[in-house]
Amino acid sequence: THVKAMGAEGQDPRARQRVYSVLDATLFNYGEAVINTTDDYNSLVFENRGPNTLTIGVQFQGNVITEAQLNATGLPDHLPTATLMNVEIAPYETVTFTPSDWLDLDNAEILVERAIPDVVPPGQPASFIPNSRGSTVKIEWEPPEFDGFSPITGYVLLRGDSVFTLEEYQNFGPDARIWVDREVVAGDTWFYGLYATNAAGAGKQSPAVGVYISQTPLTADMPTNLSAVYEDGMVVVTWDSPIWDGGSPLTGFTVRRSEDGTMTSPPAIDEVGVENRYLDKKIEAGTTYFYWVDSLNDVGRSNPEGPVEVTVPTTHGGTGGNGGNGGDDDDDGGGGGIGSYPLWEYAVASVIMVGALGSGFVIGRRWK
Repeated sequence: THVKAMGAEGQDPRARQRVYSVLDATLFNYGEAVINTTDDYNSLVFENRGPNTLTIGVQFQGNVITEAQLNATGLPDHLPTATLMNVEIAPYETVTFTPSDWLDLDNAEILVERAIPDVVPPGQPASFIPNSRGSTVKIEWEPPEFDGFSPITGYVLLRGDSVFTLEEYQNFGPDARIWVDREVVAGDTWFYGLYATNAAGAGKQSPAVGVYISQTPLTADMPTNLSAVYEDGMVVVTWDSPIWDGGSPLTGFTVRRSEDGTMTSPPAIDEVGVENRYLDKKIEAGTTYFYWVDSLNDVGRSNPEGPVEVTVPTTHGGTGGNGGNGGDDDDDGGGGGIGSYPLWEYAVASVIMVGALGSGFVIGRRWK
């Protein structure tokens, strides 16, 4: 409400009054809005400083009318009023509302002017989940739903021993979604927060989350980036180690295979060490295989990652022995048959053995 005395230096005791109202506003508990008037009190200014679209109504009232109106209609039975409802205000938009005629509000139009900056800070991360996992803290997040009209350039993780002592702790690139804090001690409690950045600067911080550091390790996460391809007469299965080891060092991986990709408990075909590669040579031409891999630590095994699918070409030469996680190209994988070498053409060569060995045959191979 703006009140101004009429007459010079307030000699007239009557007051000229203007009332500005915001009606039926749809707001958000983590947003921010600033409502003000222009310096001349002619307009209402609404600034949406949050990442959500708001809906509002505005109303203007005054107690002054023109002499012509008074002569034409006499004293009004209500305060002259102008109203505009259901106005949407975009994230970080500033809207100015101005009645076209303060002296005839009942017949005035409310003029709307809009302004949106080119770039604004992003909203808060869509999710932020720190969890105590073993003697570490696993932190996961999702990007903000509102990027501030500019690509996200990174994330800043905050940490402190209370919600009031959060300080910058780690910086991440724009594609980061998970991180494990190993600089913790079992029995401690730490508080974490996170915000995104863009060209305009720091965005809205997520609410701080406290985490008690437990002492019991857990199973590791699943491996990531699992892949299987057919090459050189075998299926090469590769994967990346999990980001989080459960608070207990990884001891290896289990490779699983099935011809049914819908299995929930596929059979294991081998356990390997902490290598990230397995060569499957026991394969049949024209067969489609599905592969899974799970992580192992001293607590147990993770859920299997997968499946990934690969089809062995019909030109494949046969079945050989599996070769574990690699080795020399001439290694037949511990007893594999001729089919282990589809790029070789095999021949039987007659050899005359001298002395007590007598005569016999050996298997030779010639490059095809």
